[in-house]
Amino acid sequence: MENEIVLRVEGIKDKNASEKIIRKIQEMPGIELVAADPKLGHVTIMGGDLDQLLIEDHIESLGYRIV
Repeated sequence: MENEIVLRVEGIKDKNASEKIIRKIQEMPGIELVAADPKLGHVTIMGGDLDQLLIEDHIESLGYRIV
């Protein structure tokens, strides 16, 4: 079953920041799709058996804050 997580992330200002987050999350197992919208500050992750806390840790390790 595919799950979806939408996170509000502070600090996504441009395409470069979005791409950095996408690359980091795509490395994780079970991830099928990652999209980041710098205008809204949203990151959408889709896949099977997603671990939201681990995803949040990966994003925060890049210097961004989950709000």
